[in-house]
Amino acid sequence: MESSDSGTANSSSVGGYPTKYQDWFVQVTINPSEFPTSGYVHIFLSESVPTGDWTTSPDRVGDVAIFKDHDSFGSNNRREAAISGQVPLTRILLEKGQDINNIAETEAYLTTQLHWRCATVDGVKLPLENVLSLLVKVFSAPVERRGVGQFPRRGTPEVHQSVTHGRLGGFAIETE
Repeated sequence: MESSDSGTANSSSVGGYPTKYQDWFVQVTINPSEFPTSGYVHIFLSESVPTGDWTTSPDRVGDVAIFKDHDSFGSNNRREAAISGQVPLTRILLEKGQDINNIAETEAYLTTQLHWRCATVDGVKLPLENVLSLLVKVFSAPVERRGVGQFPRRGTPEVHQSVTHGRLGGFAIETE
């Protein structure tokens, strides 16, 4: 779904957003039982995964928090239900000069720049190979901003499978 409106050069905009634009976000799904304690799935936009403390990295654009359910006896062996969370990308994409309405270019950018990693709350980095339930998907949805006092109108989100396909925790492209 290509749009002729530019996300960076649309003359009618409100608050830095064009009147019509693609709203981009990451959806993370994970089973908390794969974490030894509470933690995070960190989402980054950079050429590579940052080194050092991920929680303070300027390339970190958001997190999905994992809260462990410990019963009063300290048992952590129970399987917990999968949880899901979203990290918005639209504003950071605009700040990085991306044309959010050009789907092909945004997909290409995110394919090389979007990264994710898992860590516990005390900073222990978890290898993605050990977090088998992790599923990271990228979506966009058409949005039309309306008049003052009115909520924007949002269309149906579309998954961009190719962005995370082939990477640990990425979305597998379905074949028929």
